[in-house]
Amino acid sequence: MNGIKVDIIKRKIIINKTFANKMANTSSPEYSEYERIISKNPEFTVEVKVQKTYNHDKYKGLNYPFIEAYIYCHEHDEESRRNVFAEYVEERWKALAHSCGFQEVRAWFIKKYPEFDNLYFKSHAQPARSQIEELISYTACIENGKIIFSEEQKLLTA
Repeated sequence: MNGIKVDIIKRKIIINKTFANKMANTSSPEYSEYERIISKNPEFTVEVKVQKTYNHDKYKGLNYPFIEAYIYCHEHDEESRRNVFAEYVEERWKALAHSCGFQEVRAWFIKKYPEFDNLYFKSHAQPARSQIEELISYTACIENGKIIFSEEQKLLTA
């Protein structure tokens, strides 16, 4: 019968939630199956297995401006910052050619900064909108494949 397992090694009787709900009715076949197994294994413990839930929205808030802000804030010297932004621009250009563009850029970003995946999105807390806007105001702008840092961007718009 589906929904009930006997783990002899761990000495457990494992039932799923659906089976446990059906077993609540003492005249059901699930209850009689449970009684039969319990009578054969009285020293085993009973465990109700709960299905794992997955957070499908793990990377909510991870977008191009956030990636640019993260790079700007975590690459401290100017040369490494320019090199990483050059990689980022190359990834964005490659992503334009594919239908699943942002997923490729996101994969590159997580591969480039593995500590980011562990630190930022393990908790469900989102930073305040003002903090994100403050970070984005310091980022570089990408125009026609050229990286324009915030100081240069101010000069161009003036």
